[in-house]
Amino acid sequence: QGDTYHRSISQARVGYEKEVGDWTPYVEVGGGIVTPDSEDSLYLFAVQVGTSVDITDKLSGYVFVENMHYDEKNNWKGQIGTKYTF
Repeated sequence: QGDTYHRSISQARVGYEKEVGDWTPYVEVGGGIVTPDSEDSLYLFAVQVGTSVDITDKLSGYVFVENMHYDEKNNWKGQIGTKYTF
């Protein structure tokens, strides 16, 4: 919107997760297309690894690290959080 639009990212991923006790580690891999504003589209490759853990019946925690590689650069993202279910 206005001057804040920089790019659009469309991607598809496949993944695998496995419960290990209270933990649920997972891995996702995939690819897609980055469409920058007023520039040529770029292909991307994405990998994400993380886990979630049940703290209580309604509260869980999660952590993940993601890398999206495009434009000959590695774009890293990490996140730690909690989720409460009503």
